[in-house]
Amino acid sequence: MNIFKKYASYRRSKREVRLSRSRGGTIGIFLFLAALGALMFIPFYLMIVNSLKPIEELFYWPPRLYVINPTTMHFRTVFMILDLWMVPFTRFVFNSAFISVVGTAVGILVASLAAYPLAKAKVPGMKFITAVVVGTLLFSNNSTDFVRFIIMSFFGMIDSYWALIIPTISGVVIVFLIRQFIEATIPDETLEASRIDGASEFAILFKIVLPMIKPAMLTAVIFTFPGLWGAEGAGVYSENLRTLPSVLAQIGLGGIALSGPAAAVGVILMIPSLVIFVYSQRSMMQTMSYTGIK
Repeated sequence: MNIFKKYASYRRSKREVRLSRSRGGTIGIFLFLAALGALMFIPFYLMIVNSLKPIEELFYWPPRLYVINPTTMHFRTVFMILDLWMVPFTRFVFNSAFISVVGTAVGILVASLAAYPLAKAKVPGMKFITAVVVGTLLFSNNSTDFVRFIIMSFFGMIDSYWALIIPTISGVVIVFLIRQFIEATIPDETLEASRIDGASEFAILFKIVLPMIKPAMLTAVIFTFPGLWGAEGAGVYSENLRTLPSVLAQIGLGGIALSGPAAAVGVILMIPSLVIFVYSQRSMMQTMSYTGIK
């Protein structure tokens, strides 16, 4: 009994530990984070301001960090230019939306199928396989572009939606993030009880594991969706398969005369990713706290 009492006392003492920080230190950390956040917000602010400036204000020197006479002329110019294309604007929007939604869903599903055995399978060599998967984080995506192009060309995926969707499925960061979350939040006892009840591994994955890792999946959406939404169509050559960013990027190549419409393009492309981030940011913080990723 004395052993149990000592253990209970030890547990209480561990729970009662609190981090002590002076008020000045707390204020200093807050000011540092606020300054860092403001610094990161400046590019977005300037892009929004420049998209609302009339042409004459864009050429003021020194440049002004605010707009005097806001206008939506640059946004109208963007849509006027898009109307000159042979392919309807709605087609570009559909291409980007289809690639972003399908690519994100398929990528997260495949990442979950890979992360589950990496986290919970008790087979020889699994630690080595995990180390290999983590080791691939050292390689840049650009270093595999040539090999990826050859593989997709062999399977006839060039000049199709799959040319943009397939490369995102091999996102090692997403696999590692979901694996860490499964390992940290799902006890082995829960899975063993399901196996005793006769559930298959796929049933365990889809009925138990996936519902329990929704925060990690929403975090994966934050990492995956912006990259797909901003894809400019590498491996796609047909005009009717082009994405919205690939078309809008050409507007920014018009030089300084189109700097206003180029800023409007940036704002338009930023909106979907910003909405996704605002919706999923709480799940992202929860995932990072469980997985230990900073």
